[in-house]
Amino acid sequence: MSAALAGDPHAVGIVRLLPAPTPSDSWALFGVAVPADQRARAEARFGDLCDEVLAGLRPWSCPDLRALAQTLKVDAVVRHDRRPPVHAAPRELPDSLLAEITEDFVPDAGVLLEAVHAGWSGADRVVAAGVLAFTPTAVDGRRPLDCWDDEEERDRAGVVAVRVLDAAPPGVFVDGASLLPRPARWQPTGPAPAGAVVARPWRVDDGDPTRPWRWSCVQPLPAAPDPRTIWRRMALELWRARLGERRMTFEDLLRQRPEALYRAAIEGALAAAALSNEGLIEGPA
Repeated sequence: MSAALAGDPHAVGIVRLLPAPTPSDSWALFGVAVPADQRARAEARFGDLCDEVLAGLRPWSCPDLRALAQTLKVDAVVRHDRRPPVHAAPRELPDSLLAEITEDFVPDAGVLLEAVHAGWSGADRVVAAGVLAFTPTAVDGRRPLDCWDDEEERDRAGVVAVRVLDAAPPGVFVDGASLLPRPARWQPTGPAPAGAVVARPWRVDDGDPTRPWRWSCVQPLPAAPDPRTIWRRMALELWRARLGERRMTFEDLLRQRPEALYRAAIEGALAAAALSNEGLIEGPA
């Protein structure tokens, strides 16, 4: 299969986030000219085209998809989150706790791990399970974190910490520097994992001023992926999510679809490592 048609073969492993029906006033607000009696059909066709791209049946540059995205007004310039980070968490949370939450509320969690690590044998299964805690994979379509939160007392420090972590968008980093556009207020400071990683940095205030940001669900990568590959994958998911909320920011998407980011980063890193091993990428002389 050519690179242009590679798609995202593990995208079907996760329950798709179906956007809510678009209110008529929202259509008018964003200038969508599709007649009312054709809206549902247009949105369904758009979803089918996205699925075909992810299945590798159409190229990422599919003209039909791009034309329909323009018609539905979901291809607007990517917006970034201007809201400041929420208050710092009172303590850190181990990845093992997030993994346990997933395992408690998702009976087939082990099967769904590939939707995070794309079948890569070098992936950390605890990290992958922790990522699924933020994804709607529970029996009723909710996120495991939401199910867990319902069973915990709301004034507990752990619940507060989970909410702070939940508000922090994940990202792809090399020595702490983001490979993707990221608002300055969400740029972590202080010690960071070495090398290329996909992770979720968040603020913690537990009395250690030298470590204002901590890193959760850190998955080391075998190479630094091409940022364009990751951006392309997430931009497609942003288009689809905008069917329900056209004001969605890129950071909102990262929070809602962390498994897609991890998978794209891993697949991109494996591709970069393979090219390097073949001698197609040479280091400095």
